[in-house]
Amino acid sequence: MSDPGTTGATEIDGGLRVLQRVVLPVDRDLDVLKLYVEGEIGRGAEAFAAEAAAESAAESGGEGGDIVGRRSVVVPVGRRVSFATYFNAFPASYWRRWTSVDEVFLRVRVRGQATVIVYRSSSKGHVSRVASVRVDSDDAHEETFRLTLSPFIDGGWYWMDVLAGERDAVLERADWCAEPGHVRQGRVSLGITTFNRPSFCVDQLVALAAAPEALDIVDEIFVVDQGNQKVRDDGRYAAAAEGLGHRLRLIEQPNLGGSGGFSRAMDETLRSGTSDYVLLLDDDVVTETEGILRAVAFGDFARTPTVVGGHMFNLFVRSQLHAYGEVIAKYRWWWEEAEHTRREHDFALPPAQTLDPDAKPKTSSGGLRQDAVACTAASTSTTTAGGCASSPPTSSARSACRCRCSSSGTTPSTASAPARPGSRRCRCPAWPPGTSPGRTRTTPSTGRRTSTSGTGSSPRCCTRRTSGAATW
Repeated sequence: MSDPGTTGATEIDGGLRVLQRVVLPVDRDLDVLKLYVEGEIGRGAEAFAAEAAAESAAESGGEGGDIVGRRSVVVPVGRRVSFATYFNAFPASYWRRWTSVDEVFLRVRVRGQATVIVYRSSSKGHVSRVASVRVDSDDAHEETFRLTLSPFIDGGWYWMDVLAGERDAVLERADWCAEPGHVRQGRVSLGITTFNRPSFCVDQLVALAAAPEALDIVDEIFVVDQGNQKVRDDGRYAAAAEGLGHRLRLIEQPNLGGSGGFSRAMDETLRSGTSDYVLLLDDDVVTETEGILRAVAFGDFARTPTVVGGHMFNLFVRSQLHAYGEVIAKYRWWWEEAEHTRREHDFALPPAQTLDPDAKPKTSSGGLRQDAVACTAASTSTTTAGGCASSPPTSSARSACRCRCSSSGTTPSTASAPARPGSRRCRCPAWPPGTSPGRTRTTPSTGRRTSTSGTGSSPRCCTRRTSGAATW
């Protein structure tokens, strides 16, 4: 049975705007797989062949550009997988509170013998079944669920589960969408500040070049090089630059710190006058490119100009979220986790229902309430080991000429706050481009980046590499 205001699978016209794609980690990285999907998915040769066929069909339909298996999942016979996960559940309460969207559409394309079930949760973690549909076909079949956001006053998510019957079920695509109305597709410029980390910075550029679906909405990528070990001297820079084409702009200037580098990127974005947003990234990060698309979509539909921030995961326990949201302890002038959230929540661990009667579904870091993070004066951001923030240029106009607030690497990382009075700041879950470690230091003897202890970790959004291997 469906909730009031919610319909089951229906046939609707096209023209929907994709808010959030259901994705899987690049190369099916098992260390972070549970941030994307729960349950047993097919990993054998037949499963990969089915996924490749799904991707090939999508490419022939003009939707190419994804890595094979990035959008497709094979559910083995009799198995069930859930997308009640960090990256693929839909943060309905955030969209209801901060944006003009009042209903969303879950569009799925499946084949084989499959049952798709849609669930929602409340701020207290109560779970309700919303709608379902059964498919039994060798050909791809598309279904759409129309879902209202009216129940999500103070928290809650939507997600789906896929069950396979007597044959494998193949989820070829799934998207959370909305009617665009008067909202147009926004565009973004990226600002990357770097200092003597050419290899890390080129890793970032290589990842961006391999994501054409994200580059479609990117105007320019400003790399502000402030060191004496130049990015352009890295052996892979030429290939990365070729892949990014006219979008890449390498700017070399004296070392003005993170403040000077990011301010330069904001200033260049304003001078170009083509982008709706500027996304600020540190050099030692690798972007989960789906996050770029989600951040821009959220900003497009926001009721007022809004700075969208992301999250940061643990360097060593890659499924562990340092903090879901943070506020300032005013009397100590220090960061602490927001109310109703937990620090160091591990999404890979099953809820200990028998031990903890208050344990919540794994889409939450301690509850399903949605809470605003701290919003301070004109520009609040620090420059630790990596992160990102998406801001409208109108909000960046005043902050571009100011120093980004920092405390020489001693303050936890945050997303920058809007400069314009009346603007808002929101850290929306499930869109981060990836993860980043907390504070780091360079070991003199090896030059390797290592994590430090202390309180220097907080929500950000990107992945960093250590010794040439991907880390979080």
